[in-house]
Amino acid sequence: MWDVEPETYPEIAEDVDAFVAHVVKQTRSGSIVLMHVMYESGAISREALPRIVTGLRERGFEFVTASELLEKRGQTPNSDCQTHPFFWKAVSPL
Repeated sequence: MWDVEPETYPEIAEDVDAFVAHVVKQTRSGSIVLMHVMYESGAISREALPRIVTGLRERGFEFVTASELLEKRGQTPNSDCQTHPFFWKAVSPL
């Protein structure tokens, strides 16, 4: 479901500047960015998040729930998307 997962790459996941650059560069129209900000180990993700939001907004993206993104694609969201909209965020062009 997601296509941008920066925590997968240790050289990116351990450096906030690299993390931000990777997400902002790799995100495309319809991308879903997976970040585990809720865990103690997610300190880099939490620190990077405001800069990622700024960078993506500067590129013309808006943030929607995965349910909204799937509906725009004509797909039916599963129950996870409907019950956990805070954790399932998608990126869509303005």
